[in-house]
Amino acid sequence: KESAQLAVTWVRVHAEEYPIRLAIEYMKKHYAEKITLEDVAAHSGFNPTYFSEKFKEKTGKNFTDFLTEVRMEAAKELLRDSRKTIGQIGDAVGYKDAKYFSQQFTKSAVCLLFVLRRQNLAFLLARSRNRSILSLQVMMLKRRCSFPEPKSS
Repeated sequence: KESAQLAVTWVRVHAEEYPIRLAIEYMKKHYAEKITLEDVAAHSGFNPTYFSEKFKEKTGKNFTDFLTEVRMEAAKELLRDSRKTIGQIGDAVGYKDAKYFSQQFTKSAVCLLFVLRRQNLAFLLARSRNRSILSLQVMMLKRRCSFPEPKSS
């Protein structure tokens, strides 16, 4: 009897977690597209209100904040590994308005977009007359923006 109760509890817990995991996978796969709470809730099999409550309960973040975080992580990768413009990167991660993307990114990463690329940081250092001040500024920006390390080939 006790094992049956454990099984029922396990099924209940996982029945609520599985749709949330499904939603997270969907968001990570489709972040570049227009995604709404209603779309993801439907994909997960929940109505939007219930999904929103359960999503926040399971992840600790609301839907919009979580999606923004997924998009900003993808933007960091693109900024680090590509030469695309800010507008192109915004478009690639689901923002059609470059200005809005820039505002969201700045709010999310707390740093300036045009200084993010490591190769540009080196260029600025090489051209600067006062390298020690610029080096300090670059170091401070790098600390505030947590970037993944470059992938070794």
